[in-house]
Amino acid sequence: MAFTIFVVTFVFVACSQRVYEILFMYKKSEAGEIFARWTIFALAVAYGMFCCSAIAEYFLVPRKINFIITALGVGIYFICLIIRYWAIKSLGKFRSIHIEIRKTHEVIKQGPYKYVRHPIYIEMIFESLSIPLALNSFYTILLVILTYVPLVILRAYMEDRKMLKKLGERYHRYCKQTGAFIPVKRSIRE
Repeated sequence: MAFTIFVVTFVFVACSQRVYEILFMYKKSEAGEIFARWTIFALAVAYGMFCCSAIAEYFLVPRKINFIITALGVGIYFICLIIRYWAIKSLGKFRSIHIEIRKTHEVIKQGPYKYVRHPIYIEMIFESLSIPLALNSFYTILLVILTYVPLVILRAYMEDRKMLKKLGERYHRYCKQTGAFIPVKRSIRE
């Protein structure tokens, strides 16, 4: 019974935190042009879908709970929160819930952006896997891999295209030096 209360509380807190961040933490200092507005809605629906699926699977699929896997899922979730807030702080005024390009846009190369171009998207992928992992909802992990992860990768690709168009050679050089999802430092010879 105590574990069930933990499960419901954990998923409720995770979903509430995400909704709070989207609705209340996003304050623009400068408006920009928004592209592919549909992606935030698609990601929100997919996030809600896999949270509901993880809870349903927990209650409907009989299995022995592996508390090591639960601890791993919860640990990954909290590491993701730290990475997300580090990335948001590094973005500063350029943080947006949308693919949004501002007139004064710059290439951000500090914080986690020194290592990868899309630390928030990496965090989103791991967070989306951590919730069903914490609940031992293994079928839901497959659902996340087949729905949410491709949406995140597509959004990162779309964002890269818009940044290349806006920032040109500066962003192209950054792309050559820094991996999208895997920390790869490459030197560029001039």
